[in-house]
Amino acid sequence: MQEWRTQTPYAKDTDFVFASFKAHGKVLLCASVFVCDHLRPAATKAGVHIEKGNRFGLHNLRHSLSTWLVNKAKAEPKTVQGILHHSRIQTTLDLYTQADSSSTRAAQGEFLNALGMNSAKVQ
Repeated sequence: MQEWRTQTPYAKDTDFVFASFKAHGKVLLCASVFVCDHLRPAATKAGVHIEKGNRFGLHNLRHSLSTWLVNKAKAEPKTVQGILHHSRIQTTLDLYTQADSSSTRAAQGEFLNALGMNSAKVQ
């Protein structure tokens, strides 16, 4: 974001972060142009593998935010529901929040250890 601020002609604190060049910074850049020109290239540069033809956009960030807040930041699900403006907690937890794969693997390993199996040998 700091690098972007050095590149954009609209870098004042009161300017839009991603302003429309066509509209001379008076309006926000439309979402589809933002995704195509900025978000997708930044994700690819950061190592996110996006299959050709797969959708990737702002909605993906909502799913990632929900998953991170619940699994890593340990935020209360009702708090996450409010942040995402979902009317039902089921939407937040069932549709937006993915299971934490490292926690899942750790739990499976504990179960195998309890059974007397060496989880390191089981792949």
